[in-house]
Amino acid sequence: MNSYLSRRAAISVAVAGVLCLSVAACGDSDTESPSAAGPTTVATANAAAGGDSRTVSAADLCAFLDSNLPRWKSAGGQLAAMTEVTTEMFTFYDEKGQVVPRTELDEMTKAECPAARTEVLKTIGFTSFLEL
Repeated sequence: MNSYLSRRAAISVAVAGVLCLSVAACGDSDTESPSAAGPTTVATANAAAGGDSRTVSAADLCAFLDSNLPRWKSAGGQLAAMTEVTTEMFTFYDEKGQVVPRTELDEMTKAECPAARTEVLKTIGFTSFLEL
């Protein structure tokens, strides 16, 4: 069991490191980073400026979770599923020009697709998207 926990911790640290490097590499020193301003602020600012208003709606997020859940469940265990969910969630938001808003993930999925939320979190062994 200790080997399992050590492996899980190592994978979690590796995934977190890759995500941090990816987010840092996308930053622009001349603008405020999305993580500093918060996802809602960035989306609102972009829309107000007539710029890119690519936001993730609860419906989009729930559809993404629902469509990927069967594959994540068959990923080969919680570690594999957690890695896939983390990577794919980052990619899903990155394609829309946003940083993964973990607090917002919890709020949106609790309100709009609680069954999908519960199944995804159960599949990856988490109790909240804040653990991503």
